[in-house]
Amino acid sequence: MTYEEFMAGLYVKYHMVYVRSVPFIKFGGVHKEAAGFEDMVILKIDAERVLAELKNRNMAEALCLIAQGYYQWEVAEIIEVSVRTVEQYVYRFKKYLLKV
Repeated sequence: MTYEEFMAGLYVKYHMVYVRSVPFIKFGGVHKEAAGFEDMVILKIDAERVLAELKNRNMAEALCLIAQGYYQWEVAEIIEVSVRTVEQYVYRFKKYLLKV
C-alpha cells in the first residue's frame, strides 16, 4: 500500500461521494474513477487496518485530519503540536508503509 492509496482510503471513509452513480475519489485535486464500489471499500478497509496498527495515536489523528482536508498547520493547532511534528508524522508514516 502506498501513501496515496492510504490517504485515498481515508478520504473515502470521510467523504464518500457519488456522481451520476459512478463512484469517484477526489484526491490531490484530481478525480480518479474507481473500477467500482468494491475498490473503494477495499481502500477504506486497508487504510483503517493500517491506521489501527499505529501505536502513536497523535500520528493516527494527524493522518485522519489531513485526509479530511485540513492543512498541516491546522492539524498542528488541533492536536496541539508543532507543524514540524506533523511533517515528521507524515514522513515517518511514509517510511513505515515502505516496510509493510
